[in-house]
Amino acid sequence: MKTLAERTVITIILTLVLFSLCSCAGGGSGLRTQEITDPSGVSGRYTLVLFNDPAYIGLRAVGFLSAEGSGYTITPYASSDMYTSTYGMDGQEALQAAVSFVRKNPSFTRAVVSGILDPSGRTIGYEVRPMLSPLDYGAEDVMSITYMLKGPGTVEVHIDVIESVQNVLSAQGIM
Repeated sequence: MKTLAERTVITIILTLVLFSLCSCAGGGSGLRTQEITDPSGVSGRYTLVLFNDPAYIGLRAVGFLSAEGSGYTITPYASSDMYTSTYGMDGQEALQAAVSFVRKNPSFTRAVVSGILDPSGRTIGYEVRPMLSPLDYGAEDVMSITYMLKGPGTVEVHIDVIESVQNVLSAQGIM
């Protein structure tokens, strides 16, 4: 039979292990997005990254503006034939191109622009994602997008279609 002291030590060790595992679960990146209401303030030079996975009939289409000189490079975690990069674009020009790109889906209702924030809360770029008619796919926002810091200055973006929409596509015989 274990003493109270032994049980306490085991409990503390298990708590520390669980805490460590939970802090690693999100990639430990500290990156997040924050929706902006007035994108007219987007200025400076950007690399425009346009991502589209044709297997998902335009449901995995999103634009990223990676701020040049920020010390970060934003790159989708995908084969290079799924995205294009255009360097040295003016902020408003890049933003307009990203909105034009994501609005190609026939279910498009509006674009949402969010700042991509580094661990200190500084904006290092922008995400432009489409909102779609929920009547078509059961959700307005059909993507799950995760940003992971993969080494100094490298931001890896994971783009997935949410599970409920994958189920709709499967039921329609698309996936």
